[in-house]
Amino acid sequence: MLIRGFDGMQLEIGNDGTTIEAVVIFEDKATTDPRKMIGEDVWPSIEGVEAVGRVTEVAHEATGLLEAHQRTFLP
Repeated sequence: MLIRGFDGMQLEIGNDGTTIEAVVIFEDKATTDPRKMIGEDVWPSIEGVEAVGRVTEVAHEATGLLEAHQRTFLP
């Protein structure tokens, strides 16, 4: 299984502005067979994030997003 970089990541911030409700990882693909692409490429790639220990990479990226959020929205 090939694990590549993330195409995008989004943090869902709670109403209090300080808690993370969810981390969403995006995979952008162009294909004529989306069902096959999802089943054979996208889901295995996303599942591999946790399976091969890339949770620290997700945490690092999320930290960067949180720092940007703090500079932009918090006093």
